Amino acid sequence: MQEPMPLNFYMQKSWCDAKDGLGVWRVGRIKKRQKNLITIHFDGWSDKWKQVYCLHSDLIAPFRMHSKGYTGQSKLALREWDYSEDNLKIHEGKIDLLVRNEFSVFNARELTSFLRGDLFIQVDCLMSFTYTNPSKDIPRVCVYFNYVLDIIIKWLQIAPSKFEGSNFKDPDAYLYERPTSIYKAGYEMLETLINILGLNPRTAKFYEKYKALTNTKQLIQNFMNKQGMIYIKNIIESKLPLEDFWNFLVVLPQLFAAGGASAANRYIPDYLEALVNSLDSISDEGMMEISNNYQKLEQFIENSNNMMKLVLPDNQREVYINLFRSKFRMDRQSFIMKRATESVLESSKDASPEIPTPIIDFHEPKSFPTPKESSKPKLPIPPKSPQRPPVYSAPSIPQSSPQSSSQISTPALLEIQLSLSNLKSYVESKHQECVDLIEKSLKTGLDKKQENDYKLEEVFKAHNSCDHQEFAVLSAMEFLLTENKVQDALKLLRWRKKILKLANMNGWEIAEDVAKRTLQKLEVTSNDVIDANLRSVLSSRNSLDSQ
Repeated sequence: MQEPMPLNFYMQKSWCDAKDGLGVWRVGRIKKRQKNLITIHFDGWSDKWKQVYCLHSDLIAPFRMHSKGYTGQSKLALREWDYSEDNLKIHEGKIDLLVRNEFSVFNARELTSFLRGDLFIQVDCLMSFTYTNPSKDIPRVCVYFNYVLDIIIKWLQIAPSKFEGSNFKDPDAYLYERPTSIYKAGYEMLETLINILGLNPRTAKFYEKYKALTNTKQLIQNFMNKQGMIYIKNIIESKLPLEDFWNFLVVLPQLFAAGGASAANRYIPDYLEALVNSLDSISDEGMMEISNNYQKLEQFIENSNNMMKLVLPDNQREVYINLFRSKFRMDRQSFIMKRATESVLESSKDASPEIPTPIIDFHEPKSFPTPKESSKPKLPIPPKSPQRPPVYSAPSIPQSSPQSSSQISTPALLEIQLSLSNLKSYVESKHQECVDLIEKSLKTGLDKKQENDYKLEEVFKAHNSCDHQEFAVLSAMEFLLTENKVQDALKLLRWRKKILKLANMNGWEIAEDVAKRTLQKLEVTSNDVIDANLRSVLSSRNSLDSQ
């Protein structure tokens, strides 16, 4: 890899990342550089908040090392910026060159600076500016937006191949390796798409203000005519990490709805199928981050529900909504259990005393690290920092204390520190409960052997437990934990929870069918559920025909 040259990242008029007084990483532009000092203006904030930094300070970093998207004021971006048609022409020339050559004419740093800085912020400026001659300028801006659509569509087209060539182990790779820089530009590219299609409330005021001169429906139609929706579906199907595009997926249903009835019928069914099949590709960390941002998760579900109203009946919509809710909630719990168990196993290898530490905090976006106290003088705090959505409070791992198996409940196991012995005790206690229930049921009136299976199922259901398979699952978990095969036990538990969620949504018949057919692989896909439903329908039809 090319040797880094840090000082070159902080040239005058170039973009960079800088921490403000709240410890938040924001996009800044270097207005002045004198020897080892640089003056930075925060994008989207008044110039009075500009700050002076030393080039060797840990409060600055190369552009987009920590920041993502727009980091200015939440409601109104303040900038010293003026409209220039010549600047639009320069951008259009660069866009045309990049599209024709699939981004190969710029090096990694130049791509990052243009795609994630110049282009992204130019679009934001154009949509936040008050024009003195709108009848002339607005139509010209709309022509520019169509150029921007072209480069976004080109990015959507080639992103899967660039993901395969990306280097994610080195956080600096996007500064030196072109494939990584192209893939990493995805956040800003899709945020730009959201802006120019009028799906961002802050910048959508542009279309409200100049509604006589603009037409968002035409831009949306142009995007669809250029196969934009097809490329989006391809990205979802290619198993790219969906958490990288979550902000876009939240508002994507609005795009389907804005496209009209014909677009809805054409694209929504395929999109839903691709999305459901790709949910399992979200990493544990990504699932935790998504689930913790409860406000955006609810927005995603609400937008998805409104989108599905265009093409699906109520009962099918409800199935999808339940699937989304259970998926994110279930995997959040599994992740907490997994990380807590791994933490215990890791600490048990060390001879040093165990120090209680919190579970890894995913509440802040990766671009906004949690502020830390510093001995260095704090910077002035900008007014009204952007509000972040409410999130779950961070669970902490208490010091281990002995607990009886009767005191350990399922929620407690998910939220507190897990030790291997506690997990074993839990499984053993649940196993014993099953044994006690069976013995009790046999003593209280089960005098017909042919009724045993049915009654046993009723016993488990009444106990809010599960079906026949639960006893075997608990036995298997007990064995795996005895052998210290914790990961295998957790995989089995995660699979079993999916079966129980499926039973809650689709009934025991479907859940048991899926369970029998997925027991060996311990994975449940949408195809397994669809096949089980089809078998159930065919079985019902055969029964009716035989009657």
